[in-house]
Amino acid sequence: MEKLNFPQYTFNVRDNGSYLEIFCKNRRKWLKLTPEEWVRQHTVEFLTDHCKVKPELVANEMALPLNGMTKRCDTVVFDKQMKPILLCEYKAPHITINQKVFDQIFSYNRELGVPLMLITNGLNHVCIDMRGEPKFISILDLPKTLTELQ
Repeated sequence: MEKLNFPQYTFNVRDNGSYLEIFCKNRRKWLKLTPEEWVRQHTVEFLTDHCKVKPELVANEMALPLNGMTKRCDTVVFDKQMKPILLCEYKAPHITINQKVFDQIFSYNRELGVPLMLITNGLNHVCIDMRGEPKFISILDLPKTLTELQ
């Protein structure tokens, strides 16, 4: 898999004979190792390791009713009161972060109302602070900002 713009992490990967799988510590199961899953695993590791988010406050592929359909948020991080504080949207590294991706995460956030959003393809990261007037923040500011919200 491609090297991503995250700290170096070690993952448990295996070949099941048909495709590669990665062990998701958060969900405690083996998953097909797709490029998007590679980005998810790095991001969750960044959130739990670098940002010090407790793993039990991270929900992956959380169901969300939206316009009469059920959509899945890639990752939602909760505070200690189980209020959502960060919404993450992942794309494979070869996918460009464009207006369509912004529209997608903003439609999810209309339902959740989180103060922070993160869009990443593993190479480029876009963090948006929705408190007050929306503003872009650096992924390097994410640990401090998450601490303020917990």
